[in-house]
Amino acid sequence: MKSAEGDPHRSRLSPDHLITSLWLSRSTLVIIILAIMLSSPNHHDDQSLSPFTSTIIIIIHGARTRAKPRRHAPQRRAFCRFFASIRAHLPKCAKSCTKRRAKATRNHPKRHPRAHHRAPITPKPSLITPNPHCHRNPTTISPPPARRFYPPPNTPLVDSLNPSPFHLTAYDSTTSMTSRTTPTHAPEVRIAEVGPRDGLQNQSALIPAESKINFINALSQSGVAEIEASSFVSPKWVPQLADASEVFAGITRNPNVIYSALVPNLHGMECAIESCVDKISVFTAATDDFSLKNTNASINQSIDRFKPAVELAHSADLPVRGYISCVVRCPYTGPVDPYCVAEITKKLLDLGITEIDFGETLGIAVPSDIHLLYEATAAVVEPGATTLHMHDTHGTGLACVLAAYECGVRSFDTSSGGLGGCPYAPGAAGNIATEDVVYCFENMGITTGVDLDQLIRAGMIIENAIGQPLMGRTYRARKSQCRF
Repeated sequence: MKSAEGDPHRSRLSPDHLITSLWLSRSTLVIIILAIMLSSPNHHDDQSLSPFTSTIIIIIHGARTRAKPRRHAPQRRAFCRFFASIRAHLPKCAKSCTKRRAKATRNHPKRHPRAHHRAPITPKPSLITPNPHCHRNPTTISPPPARRFYPPPNTPLVDSLNPSPFHLTAYDSTTSMTSRTTPTHAPEVRIAEVGPRDGLQNQSALIPAESKINFINALSQSGVAEIEASSFVSPKWVPQLADASEVFAGITRNPNVIYSALVPNLHGMECAIESCVDKISVFTAATDDFSLKNTNASINQSIDRFKPAVELAHSADLPVRGYISCVVRCPYTGPVDPYCVAEITKKLLDLGITEIDFGETLGIAVPSDIHLLYEATAAVVEPGATTLHMHDTHGTGLACVLAAYECGVRSFDTSSGGLGGCPYAPGAAGNIATEDVVYCFENMGITTGVDLDQLIRAGMIIENAIGQPLMGRTYRARKSQCRF
């Protein structure tokens, strides 16, 4: 018979061995615990158990969880049932301590007796399918962006939530935008300046053609990708733009800039070709009521009217942009169904129009409206193949621009100093200011290729010509800092 000193398993007396010896006599264990509990002066109060009693019970419970799985299994299960019956009488401190000890033992792979038998826990598959074209929409829920800034334009939409570092520069009011932004690649955002056309068409006082030419020449040196210089419409309807041919003949063209014009019909297209425009724009609306007010034709009639102009542009190898006005709300009929906009978009694409321009004419949209718009039209046209034309009546234009950028839009119509307004949209303010959009994107690390100081110079030219201060926020703030 081996001595206790020679047995490695009995070299020391641990609490586990002490408690294990009690498994053989369950009644003895019950009597001991009840005797300890009854020895308390206030044993009817479940919060008055002595620390000694609580300690004994916790030790017993801990030893129970550490016991070997194959020894004394019946006694162990009986004790589990017994301990569950008396656990309600433990004080709060003993309960919480017991829970923590049991949880630690249960989660520890070396302590739990059956830890190696447990199957790995796999997360349940998500029932929510993210929309690949839109960050947020009412039918599919996608997680919010995990970072503060936005992805480069070539990043796939499904990966736009993953952080990707890019260069950020801090704003310094004494440093020019050109010196702070030195892009080594193509601009990530495309700016189309519509001030010479959309910005000036609502001005009541006629502006000399020479002032328009100087304005466009200054914009040509700012780095914008496109300038909508004028419109070949009837002087009866828009007298401010009656000098379109003269303006196109007088401007100094920059080979890196596209000079486009708005044409309503075949006659306007012929005049545009004679003036050597680089691109034409045709237009319709999202509602018949606005289209009747704006062009004296319904949606289908307006499309039939400019269809020959589009065919002539294709024969002349000119790109065509298609405007759709009032994509969020109509001043005469109220909110616009975005799926109606999608139907009109398909009609324009079927004509061979290469670029769709969504016009938020009233300036009342909020970011959620933009998300809904691009969700509805994503099945017809990719967001990256569209341009967003925002007005800033309620001060939400810049927020909508950023929302469109989240959806994948990389081309935006803007107007120098916030010029603009539509004569057939009562209460609509000017377009979103080019300076505001450029300032915002550049300070987010998203390049536009536009020189902000040169934009200020161009704005000062047209501000003197119209005799009214421009309302662009960045224009007014930077104008006082620039010394030309």
